[in-house]
Amino acid sequence: MLAGITFWTDDIIWRHILTDLGAEFVERQLADVIFSSNKKLSPIELKAEILQQIDARENKIIEKLCGGGQLTGSQRKIIIALHRGGNLGVSADQLQQQLGYSSGATTNTANTAIYQLRKIFGKDFITNKNGRFQLGKL
Repeated sequence: MLAGITFWTDDIIWRHILTDLGAEFVERQLADVIFSSNKKLSPIELKAEILQQIDARENKIIEKLCGGGQLTGSQRKIIIALHRGGNLGVSADQLQQQLGYSSGATTNTANTAIYQLRKIFGKDFITNKNGRFQLGKL
């Protein structure tokens, strides 16, 4: 969740908490999220800042891969999951989990989103190799 977001803080407690969650700490001027012990952030404020950074990063990925087109929330989640999966690909079950369904749930939501994305961007946009979906080419 925190991959790709950089932090700076002089608050030792938050540093330990965020380190346990996989946060990367950098110099203050290079950080995406900055907070100090002088200005305490509540957990809600920190969560809001992290979610804002995640949204910004995901918007850049969507813009790069799909341009400025309007996509549904499910389509965006599928594209982000496939982007993160890279060359290893992502199973249908993993895609369903990205959409909020439990493992093994019976639903066509992921397949429907993939079908819609292929209609928009072409059949080669998402490929299926050995049961694992990958981003293809535009």
